[in-house]
Amino acid sequence: MKKISYLILLIISLTGYAFVCLLTQNWDLNTGYVVKFVNPEATGTFEKMTAEISFDEKDLPNSHFDVRIDVNSINLGSPELSKQALSPDMLNAHKFPLIHFVSSAVQKAGTGYIVKGSLELHGVKKDIEIPFTFLTKVFKGGFEIKAKDYGINSLGNGQEDILKLDLSVLVKEAPAQSGK
Repeated sequence: MKKISYLILLIISLTGYAFVCLLTQNWDLNTGYVVKFVNPEATGTFEKMTAEISFDEKDLPNSHFDVRIDVNSINLGSPELSKQALSPDMLNAHKFPLIHFVSSAVQKAGTGYIVKGSLELHGVKKDIEIPFTFLTKVFKGGFEIKAKDYGINSLGNGQEDILKLDLSVLVKEAPAQSGK
């Protein structure tokens, strides 16, 4: 009898978890997203990004972000500068072609939110927090990193290189998954 009780409890728990996962809204990237970066020496964008986003303002514990940025899609406004940024001396895009962020928690913060997670850049993973807002299917956020913390010795200015990233991500509701 005890085994049956545990089995029933397990089935109820798994059913509840599946129900919560179905309630969390999944989002697809829409055209018009912007990943902008600013450094004293250069301003530019990354033009290729993919993301798996599950976000529900009423269900933050089950919200999740998995974002990948193609380093080779960097655009500094000139082909020569972009090529230099991809070189082994800077981003080393051949060896490290992706910038990857995976969230570990999302929480409410004032009128917005904070997503905590691991950012992998240039082969180095560090935990970061990204403050963001979500209004009318647009995520907006920004954060700063020190290039040296990610094994990038210089971004060109010779000082302590701070890279500021601003994100504006337009999303659309993902189509319902059949069979789920």
